[in-house]
Amino acid sequence: MGILDLELMFDLLDTDMRGYLTSNQLQDFHESLYFTPIDSRQIEAAIRTVCGDASRGLCPREHFTNVLNELDRRKALEEKIYWDFKTVDVEGKGRISLKTALLLFKAVHNELFSMKTWRSFLAQREYPESDVCFDEIKMFLCNLVDGGPCDKEEFDEEEKAVSLRCVNNEYENLKELEKLQVKLITVQTLARRYNTRITGL
Repeated sequence: MGILDLELMFDLLDTDMRGYLTSNQLQDFHESLYFTPIDSRQIEAAIRTVCGDASRGLCPREHFTNVLNELDRRKALEEKIYWDFKTVDVEGKGRISLKTALLLFKAVHNELFSMKTWRSFLAQREYPESDVCFDEIKMFLCNLVDGGPCDKEEFDEEEKAVSLRCVNNEYENLKELEKLQVKLITVQTLARRYNTRITGL
């Protein structure tokens, strides 16, 4: 689609002639163009990337083409990341370990891998050591890297730290499972005693 076509399309979408499009309008346009749904977070992130944090989810005419290009980049990258995620999710659980998530970050961002981006991902998680699903990781992988690249020594140290956290998390999960099993056995024992008393009446 040429520049003139995009300018015409903007005018057709901007029915109120406000000079900008909302994220909802962009999402509707993008989905009608590709006949596939797109995450609204990708729309909002594309607008922020091109128009700045103060854009308030609005795309002005002069940034329309660049926002669409950013959406195309995100759409293609998300599809690639999806299949990469499926590949490393060897058990098919829909979740991967934190260490595998770190390696996926490294593979996607390559030499641009940033500890700042990685730690921002960790900081927003309710349970930082738990397994990671695709939906919570894809935005961080599609966003432009924040912060300078780290060196190999720094990455290796983080990988070791994450491995240790994963082991500790598995240990804690096993302890919780043991507690639940003890409670279950106790409840089953009490139930059998109760049933025996009822039967004996």
